[in-house]
Amino acid sequence: MAIRQRGTTWQADVRVAANQNPTGKEVRLRLAAANKDAATALEARARLAIIETGCFDPAAGNAPKVKGMLKDALQLAWSSKAGRKGGWSMQRAGEQSHRNASVCVDFLGPTRSCRSITSKDLDNLVHHFRDLGLSSGTVRVKVACFYRLLAVAEKEGWVDKIPKYERPSAGAPREFILSTELESVVLTHFAMRDMELHDFCVVAIETGLRLTEIATLKPWQIDLKTGNVHIPKDVAKSEKPRTVVLSDRAIEILKKRMDGKKPNERIWRSSINRTNMSYHMSVLKVAIGYEGHKQFVFHTFRHTRATRLAAKSMNPFVVQDQLGHADIKTSMRYIHMAKADMNADSWRNA
Repeated sequence: MAIRQRGTTWQADVRVAANQNPTGKEVRLRLAAANKDAATALEARARLAIIETGCFDPAAGNAPKVKGMLKDALQLAWSSKAGRKGGWSMQRAGEQSHRNASVCVDFLGPTRSCRSITSKDLDNLVHHFRDLGLSSGTVRVKVACFYRLLAVAEKEGWVDKIPKYERPSAGAPREFILSTELESVVLTHFAMRDMELHDFCVVAIETGLRLTEIATLKPWQIDLKTGNVHIPKDVAKSEKPRTVVLSDRAIEILKKRMDGKKPNERIWRSSINRTNMSYHMSVLKVAIGYEGHKQFVFHTFRHTRATRLAAKSMNPFVVQDQLGHADIKTSMRYIHMAKADMNADSWRNA
């Protein structure tokens, strides 16, 4: 028993596991108090102090709280101004990274010491996400964001060594691709509801641009003479600028949408955004009988372009250049051969 009477005094036995305190070793204490209530309170104080600091001195009263918990690392990873890119608050995709890491911290416990995190904790984190039905790729991203916390903690001296774990394999891609027939159904649906949404989706299918890259397009980015569109680094996910070749159908639509617009004025109305398109895609799936198909999202249009481009060019470097993939392995998902004609005219209307 943790609390028991020994003669005229009461004894409190405290045991804190190695993975629950900063020392990385099991901590055991035997404390004495005048009565049962005092022993119970002393046991609670000692347990909390050991979890937070790794030690407890009954003569010193309540041990002061120290930094080094997961919630501290999470805050520092968000607000830090050090490093090449700074903390997540200074990065374009930082909010999503912060959310991913927060989910991990909530599961392991915000007041857990960073030093107490073990490889088994990381394995448990992976198992937890898999039990939720998340794909291996999504699990890898979430745990990678948590690894960022541990890297921050290591830099602060809160972790001696970041534990290793077995990363889930990437697995086969789960992209959903539009067939020619389904594309016609989709575009007919949008044409009947909103012609601007129809044109927006056509550009997505014809270019493979991400939703935000299309939504923020301005006339100065588009060169109708060469048939190219420039994506600046502050918009591109990879943070690298690129030039995308436009199909004839995309050129026709963008020429129409640019008419009368100032060089730095948005081509599309501001209400066409991520939240708005998510709603319209949900309505679309219900209307055409694809309700519940989780892989059928706006990003499907980008996968469709990548697949068609790969089939036409048979060159992973063309796919990488046009889609803006940071890693050539992503482009290799869409093709099986890497030698082909690099002449843009041969795949402009792929």
